Amino acid sequence: MGEAGRSTLERTGSRPTADVVGLTSGYSGAGVKTIVPSTANIKITFRLVPNQDPDQIAELFHSWLRPLMPEGVEVEVWEEGRVSPALTPINHPAVKAASRSIEKVWGKAPYLVREGGSGPEEALGRILEAPVVFLGVGLPDDNIHAPNERIVLEQFWRGLLAVGELWFQMAATPDIRKVAQ
Repeated sequence: MGEAGRSTLERTGSRPTADVVGLTSGYSGAGVKTIVPSTANIKITFRLVPNQDPDQIAELFHSWLRPLMPEGVEVEVWEEGRVSPALTPINHPAVKAASRSIEKVWGKAPYLVREGGSGPEEALGRILEAPVVFLGVGLPDDNIHAPNERIVLEQFWRGLLAVGELWFQMAATPDIRKVAQ
């Protein structure tokens, strides 16, 4: 599944996505009922990448969806929020400072991965005129956002040390506030 010609890592970290995160319809109680549902609900999220506008993407989705509905079917769309995409380039001084911090604490260079998410990163970078960098210290089997999510305490404590080291690294980097483009 997914975009042809792209790896899983590319699709999840650097490409736009449309994800079905919820779907309900019909009878779901105990026993069986042979009914045709009168309503259905679907929850979809879109993860944007740089140079995509949330307002334009919403309009494109609306204009794509409505003509698909058969005659007599009503569609209501509720929007719960929009967040603009953000990206701090890998060669930005702040990313280099974060990499040095992790290398000092862990004794080896970090594996840099673009990761999608939803949050105020774009607004923080724009309003503060500063780069946004995340120091992720989780492990692949930490089950991020799952009911059994965890973090290994050694990773947690090292992460705190790395954040402390990051402050020193940023203070020693003259062009740290260079705005990400």
